[in-house]
Amino acid sequence: MLARWVNERYPGRRRIFTSKTSPVAPFEPEVKRQAVMAFCTRQISASEISRRIGVSRAVLYKWKDEIIGNSAYQTMRKHNEPSLEAERDALREEVARLNQEIRRRQMELDILKKAEKIIKNLWSPPFLLH
Repeated sequence: MLARWVNERYPGRRRIFTSKTSPVAPFEPEVKRQAVMAFCTRQISASEISRRIGVSRAVLYKWKDEIIGNSAYQTMRKHNEPSLEAERDALREEVARLNQEIRRRQMELDILKKAEKIIKNLWSPPFLLH
């Protein structure tokens, strides 16, 4: 009865806590799933999600464990993805490698042009040289 009065007087402000004796909060599975998805993708902080829904952060973590489990969550964490710095460094290394390749190819081209000029001079009739 007190809970109903609090909800009427202050809608959305009452927080629901669960315990070992009452482990299930009265939320639809879809609400739990959306909260866990937002939490795992870090769209919103755990504190903000729990405040909006009206549960404690502990409940949110419990829902996460119930829905996806801890091992699946670990694979979703951002630290498993290459960081932007690592990606940037890899791209810089690739640019340096490609620039080196361009210099090598340009040197080959210059050598071939010189060789072509020398061969033309060797095989040209003498009266065409002047």
